[in-house]
Amino acid sequence: MDEREDISVFKAKWIVPVARQPIEDGYIVVKDGKIYNVTSELGPEFSSFKVIDTGNSVIFPAFINTHVHLEHLSPLFVPVDYKEYLYKIKEAELSPSSEKEGIVKENLDQCYKYGTIALADFSSDGTSVPLLLESPLFARVFLEVKSFKTFEAEFTFRSIERIMATLPLSRKVTCHMTPSSLAFTSEPLIRKICHREKHIAMHFAFTEHETEFLLEGKGLIKQYLLSIGDFDYDWQRPGKSSARYMLDNFLFTKHNLLIHCTDLIKSEIHRLREIPEKINISISPRVYDSLSISHPNVDELISDGFNICLGTEGRIVNSDLDLRKEMVRCISKYGVPYEFALKFATLNGAYAIGFHKEVGSIEPGKIAKCLIIRNIDEDIDDPYVPIFDLRYKVEWLV
Repeated sequence: MDEREDISVFKAKWIVPVARQPIEDGYIVVKDGKIYNVTSELGPEFSSFKVIDTGNSVIFPAFINTHVHLEHLSPLFVPVDYKEYLYKIKEAELSPSSEKEGIVKENLDQCYKYGTIALADFSSDGTSVPLLLESPLFARVFLEVKSFKTFEAEFTFRSIERIMATLPLSRKVTCHMTPSSLAFTSEPLIRKICHREKHIAMHFAFTEHETEFLLEGKGLIKQYLLSIGDFDYDWQRPGKSSARYMLDNFLFTKHNLLIHCTDLIKSEIHRLREIPEKINISISPRVYDSLSISHPNVDELISDGFNICLGTEGRIVNSDLDLRKEMVRCISKYGVPYEFALKFATLNGAYAIGFHKEVGSIEPGKIAKCLIIRNIDEDIDDPYVPIFDLRYKVEWLV
């Protein structure tokens, strides 16, 4: 190879590609900002290049946050249950755009500081789009549509389309309309969105309150909709669970990212498998603890073959946007192996939001924005241990 080419060679005690087994005493060759090779032995074509030895370190892929609200700021009083959470979210949505821009900038800086390279942002008006375009992150921005009154469906749909028409886009930052949930978006509006979009990301079976509302037409969600003036008095309750309602009424599209899925029993999880399109499931373990909500049945979701990924939600519930903490919580709450939890936070997330060709694992052709933990203890012989030990600081390799 020509020494004038933009090539860097890094050596590390451990490389964890995620897409394959960890490599001990491995090398990563970076060419023009992309991974050119990952190997345990350098070929003769690299003999003239200086090797940057990172010492007793571990290199692994950057994180993919599949559920974040960049417009949210930490409140003075953090919600302690689902009811308080709903009203804090509403309060954030009503913030003026001038305030949201500064909040989004702050949250983007935090995401990048914690090692996130791609994300799915749930936005009320697309404020994050131009700021994401200026950042190094890949993103899908989902304009979250909340409108429960059937007669307002067409007006709401056109209003969101007009907002989207003003937003700058690129291949690294795309924008989509999405239903907020089956309980906060009218069925005609969900249908219009699913017909328009190939990608949706919807809060799904978040709590028993959603199930109660769809089955019986009463409870906390009805009271909330009444209090904000968004309840439809002509609405007829479906009398079905979230999974049954979604399946029977074809309320899905080609790529579906379902958020939370905490209130799904085994039979409902199996029913989701009947949907003939791709279903990805994003979970946020710290949120469920903060709001005293039951956790999803991760074992059953894994057993049924769902692509599980991770999100931080927003700072209304979590004090930070550190996806690594969600990954660590997966170990303590669900007892999944290290390699599963890391894959949730990287490659699975990349597949869920459609950036698996660019990020999510350390493979030739993907961008070289990898993470590194330096100076790990000499007696550590498992590369996953420092990744899941929050005492070790995460840095960007390049």
